[in-house]
Amino acid sequence: MSRPRECGSDPIGSQLGRPVPAPDLTGPVMRRLGLGVTTRQRARRRRAGRVVVRVLLCGLAVAATVLAVSLVERQRRPSSPAPTLPAALQHDLQHHGRTIDRAIKSIRELSPALTAEPPDDQTP
Repeated sequence: MSRPRECGSDPIGSQLGRPVPAPDLTGPVMRRLGLGVTTRQRARRRRAGRVVVRVLLCGLAVAATVLAVSLVERQRRPSSPAPTLPAALQHDLQHHGRTIDRAIKSIRELSPALTAEPPDDQTP
């Protein structure tokens, strides 16, 4: 397919003088540069797509900001260890014991006859 070269001839120079058939790339190149003709529907879809991308990026930025602030706040708080099981049981027993004592005290206040001592004269 290729012609043998002749010594002393300039293959590039000889090809510049005559037109070379080539595909017309004007349309694809212009569209790629953003200068091509587009329909209203395609333009509307592209605008909607850009709006959706912007909204998603804004949401991502807000989420990242909230996460960063929460991490900073968590690091600022002093870490207090969780109570151990025996300490938690002791606290619960003391709390419930006080509740039961208050309930008994209020029952005694409501019925004074139960708190009075029985009479000593049991003579027949």
